[in-house]
Amino acid sequence: MKVKFSRIIKLFSGLLLVSCSNELKVNAPWKDIPIIYSVLDPSKDTHFVRIHKAFLGDKPVAEMASVPDSIYYSDLQAEVEEYINGQKTRSFPLQIHPNPPKLNEGIFTTDGFRLYYFTAQLQNNAQYKIIVSRPGQPDATAITDLVGTYRIVRPVTQQLNLSGRSTDFAWTRPERATIFTWELDLFYLEQKVNNPLDTVTKVITYTFNHEPINFPQQLNYTFSTDQYFAFLAANFDSDPTVYRFFRRMRMRLVAGHETMAQFVRVNAPTGGIVQERPLFTNVENGVGLFTSSRTVVPSNINTGQEIIFDFDQGTQIRLFSDPVMCNKRFVRVTSVDSCICINGNIVCWR
Repeated sequence: MKVKFSRIIKLFSGLLLVSCSNELKVNAPWKDIPIIYSVLDPSKDTHFVRIHKAFLGDKPVAEMASVPDSIYYSDLQAEVEEYINGQKTRSFPLQIHPNPPKLNEGIFTTDGFRLYYFTAQLQNNAQYKIIVSRPGQPDATAITDLVGTYRIVRPVTQQLNLSGRSTDFAWTRPERATIFTWELDLFYLEQKVNNPLDTVTKVITYTFNHEPINFPQQLNYTFSTDQYFAFLAANFDSDPTVYRFFRRMRMRLVAGHETMAQFVRVNAPTGGIVQERPLFTNVENGVGLFTSSRTVVPSNINTGQEIIFDFDQGTQIRLFSDPVMCNKRFVRVTSVDSCICINGNIVCWR
């Protein structure tokens, strides 16, 4: 059957008129939605909480984000309550930090930014509940328990050996933790070649995450020293005006609560076609994450004192002479001479 083109035009025009007569409302009615983020760590005595509010409106996002009242509360009250065996034992009103860290510049205004905190030695067997109150609105609440205690099993010898392709890290399993972050701080001295008295101590931090599949009583991780030295090589320049000297290494292990692991998984980058992802929150009458972690350092099993690592001889040699570290200006000092790697050659002087 042959359909006239003019009839199609009339039908399409009619659909346009019907469509235009119905206004599409993208924005829902305004609702006060607090956004809460906090990670309690019983190894620390000061605990920080970020509280913002979601905003919705008809103006461009960049314009609304530049207004402090769109993002920050000026009239809220908040506290964290402690419960042991279901009984409330303590309450900690949140205070506004007098000197919050400076935020990175972006479309969101930093004027009016408030960082909240409270100080307390948290109890391992307690649960903690945050309560955020705003006038005329239901309280936003969330509850978390704490990551259990644990200790680092390896490395615990002061002479750290990273001369092989890999080494083994191990720690006991903490309750309620399913994600772990290692942080390795390498401290080094940087000295001007033409002025040996012009020195400064610096630190470079290597961070990596581990999310085990199984959870035996002792967790193990094979640490790739090749990846570590590749990281160092990528982050040190070849400045010919300086010498660099290894000083020490410190380590930390942060165990994250299972709710933190869920949050990380939900918000991980996706390579699929469907980019939309579900919102993970454990905040009632709000959104965000109220959870816990626990930080430990390698320590002497008898004294409990933190172990500050030195590099063994093989690792010190690798630091200055490994092919990826050559030209990175690290100097190995012995009782006989000092040596540096330049363009694949070892140059020594006394």
